[in-house]
Amino acid sequence: MSKNVAEEQKPFEIRNAALKDACCNYGYELLTGPNKGDIIPNRKGAHFIHEDLKNAFEELEVFIAHMDGVFNSWANNQTALSELEEKEALGSYSLHSFKIVGVEENKGVILYGEKYTANGRMPVETPKIKLEGTYLYIEELNQRLDVAIYEVELYMDGKKAPELEQTTLEFEPEHEEEQDDEFANAKVG
Repeated sequence: MSKNVAEEQKPFEIRNAALKDACCNYGYELLTGPNKGDIIPNRKGAHFIHEDLKNAFEELEVFIAHMDGVFNSWANNQTALSELEEKEALGSYSLHSFKIVGVEENKGVILYGEKYTANGRMPVETPKIKLEGTYLYIEELNQRLDVAIYEVELYMDGKKAPELEQTTLEFEPEHEEEQDDEFANAKVG
């Protein structure tokens, strides 16, 4: 993975993240301290995700569509990524999670999502894409994955959607005396 986000040693490394019910579930590995190497595989987020995290996941959708072959043969396709993102077929895909697998030069990512078809939704999973491999869009994938991981780290540190404020409507009678008289003089019957 590229070292664009931060060069310093972090106390943890995000290993997976999934958006579910407008929250983020994530797993991480401890990199420092007496519990170095411990893996917390699934921490369930309790707060709604910020729009930036949602957008970071959406930026990865083009790769799952590309690997699924929606843009002709993905192995031979030399089209600029920005052109692929303009294709209508991309709207048939959504990405809901990623998982970092392997270590060092074998480190890669698996993307998980859904493809919407005329007969319903079907799961889509990419093969492991080596982060230091020969995948056509590896540089763009690394950059966007770094942003998604960074947004998960910010979520972990408390970044969430703005709290919704409940408002109340107060109705006051136009003329309080008239309202009281109307109820007092009302007939039941």
